[in-house]
Amino acid sequence: MIATLETLAANALPAKHADTLDGWRLRYNDGVTRRANSVLAEKVGVLPLEEKLERSETFYRNLSAPARFQISPASQPENLDDVLEARGYRFEAGADVQLASVKRVTDAVAKRISPNDEPLLLPSPNAGWLRVYEAVEGRSELRRAMFAELGAEAVFALVQLDNEPAAVGVGVYEAGFVGIFNMATHPSFRRRGAATKVLAALAQWAKAKDAKQLYLQVASHNEKARAAYERAGFTTRYHYHYRTKDVSKRVGKSKVEGLKSCSKRKKEVFRSVLRSQF
Repeated sequence: MIATLETLAANALPAKHADTLDGWRLRYNDGVTRRANSVLAEKVGVLPLEEKLERSETFYRNLSAPARFQISPASQPENLDDVLEARGYRFEAGADVQLASVKRVTDAVAKRISPNDEPLLLPSPNAGWLRVYEAVEGRSELRRAMFAELGAEAVFALVQLDNEPAAVGVGVYEAGFVGIFNMATHPSFRRRGAATKVLAALAQWAKAKDAKQLYLQVASHNEKARAAYERAGFTTRYHYHYRTKDVSKRVGKSKVEGLKSCSKRKKEVFRSVLRSQF
């Protein structure tokens, strides 16, 4: 199940650039979101691990980006986290992945939607949706482009309060699952249940798609959000974190350059001696 959820989430919000490497997915998204700028190590493959690490680091080095791996209990090989730590990769906090049945969430939160504030379900983000999301996350043309590419199996939910855009979220369907992403509430409308209404709308949409399960990611330190999702019927299934390393320069490169420089100086001295003798 964990491997399935990792793959579904990667498919739901794909990176702008991605290469496959013997069972690994090397993703780069111009720095927008750590998930989309990391290696998803889905399968063991057949290549030596050292070779795969070198090629992964070269991929990010050529993009002038840090090498980053998303590590979950499904990462392959199983000792990848230990290997990366020994290789100098630093730990970065990640998120909890929570799971719930569509029925459980629908039963828990559907009553929060009334005829007066029924959320809008949009095929693409409109100006109101973007206004809310960017009030929280900031404007990003790359994010806008990502949203535009999600396609027919995605929906953008928008809740309005006092006739103003208040909260948003995204649902993406695949293989009986709906992933919930990009939940955001405008600062002016927090603590009024707007996010719960978005969640209810996405659960209803999932039900209409005949999906059976909902999943989402929530930052491990965000206790309020975790509690809200748990009240809606979600339970934590697993946790993922990141391992990151600056690979802008190869280890030992400075030494090699120094040796080349030293050799060059020796040659110049030798030529000077020859010129002085002749």
